[in-house]
Amino acid sequence: MKARIVAAVALLTALGAGGWLAVASEAAGPNRLGTAGFESPAVTSAARFGASPTIGMCGGGALAEQPQPGCWRTTKGSVDLVPAGAIPAHSGSRYLDLNGRAKGQVAQQVTASPGVAHELTYFARSSRNQAMEVIASIYWYDSTGQIIATSGFFKATATFGAWTKFRVESTSPAGTAWARIYLTSDTQPAFPNTGAGPLVDTVVFRTV
Repeated sequence: MKARIVAAVALLTALGAGGWLAVASEAAGPNRLGTAGFESPAVTSAARFGASPTIGMCGGGALAEQPQPGCWRTTKGSVDLVPAGAIPAHSGSRYLDLNGRAKGQVAQQVTASPGVAHELTYFARSSRNQAMEVIASIYWYDSTGQIIATSGFFKATATFGAWTKFRVESTSPAGTAWARIYLTSDTQPAFPNTGAGPLVDTVVFRTV
């Protein structure tokens, strides 16, 4: 399946399969994701989430395999939920650092219908004065929980100093019942246990 990358502002480094672009446009349609701005739980200092723990309030109707709708699940490594401080949040007062003890990954799944165009957007920035990479991907599942297609793995380069928006578009294949969204750090921590990896905030998945 081919995913169409849409751009509107400035070209960033294209890495891996596909190119990423900064964008400014918005599309109609409600966000399908819960805890989109990582405001729950209401931590007042950085909190670490290792493999399997959930971030946010989980809903029902999930496949037997986690993650559930409404909340994020750490599916690889560990991540840090961070209150805004020296680095402001893009929205609200918290954001997610995708590096905990090591490179981390979070996922959330939602119901989806076949043959519909979807977009995934999120804001990212580096936590240090160096470029950092985030991989975003969409997995499409049928009603039995079998993977029927993926959107590919799109690697975006986040820079230090400002939040940048990234966007990818993909159409759900025949037989789709669920979509699972993954955000993954592709930046090795400078030192063990320090966090300080690529930051993400304001994640949106919706039909277009």
